[in-house]
Amino acid sequence: MINIAITKLSSRGQIVIPSEMRDNVSEGEKPVTIKNGERLILKKVSDLGKNFGEDIAFARNLFLDLLTNFLKNWKMLEVEHESNFLKKIHRMKNNSIKE
Repeated sequence: MINIAITKLSSRGQIVIPSEMRDNVSEGEKPVTIKNGERLILKKVSDLGKNFGEDIAFARNLFLDLLTNFLKNWKMLEVEHESNFLKKIHRMKNNSIKE
């Protein structure tokens, strides 16, 4: 199941993780923070080795899907360029699955 929430960054750089997304996370637990370009990924240290590559590929594909839907909905792509853009995203998804 995919959960998405909007959070707020404090002046001290703190982010509150919504309670519905904190299942199985204890107070004081230290998550690993991964920055990849503009993306941030949080992962429990205890789960770091479990499906890590799949998590990265999933996050990348989710971002590409959201971007594609955003651009389609706001008609920021002209029709003749849309096909090439979607082909490029499809290639990027396929490459991330192989990684």
